Amino acid sequence: MPAIRSIFSNSDGPIIDPSDLVAVWVTVKIHKDLIFGTHSDIMEWVVEQIQKREATIEDRSQHMRMHSRISIPVLLADVELNDIEGQWRGADIIAKRFLEETRKGNVTLNLERIFPVLKQKGRSVEL
Repeated sequence: MPAIRSIFSNSDGPIIDPSDLVAVWVTVKIHKDLIFGTHSDIMEWVVEQIQKREATIEDRSQHMRMHSRISIPVLLADVELNDIEGQWRGADIIAKRFLEETRKGNVTLNLERIFPVLKQKGRSVEL
């Protein structure tokens, strides 16, 4: 199975998502008003939605298959497939790490993937 590029990047370039075979994915739909937010604002939204359980648990990453989505991987080595509460906790921990790294400027989001209108209109929006 080929490696899938994540919507997350660091100084080395796009981060590679783990294979769907070794992870479950907690997917948050990103509200359209966040187009004007910072990377940290978007990740704060993701953390809040995961904590409120306003997300879905999937067997495949959705952020490269659908726009306006961020999928957080929870490795099956860290949690059992039938441990739904553990999957939520794992996603919360990982999303908070991404939030911390976006606040530090170490991780960025592919905003054109999340909000395709940015690419379609040829706009360069400083977020």
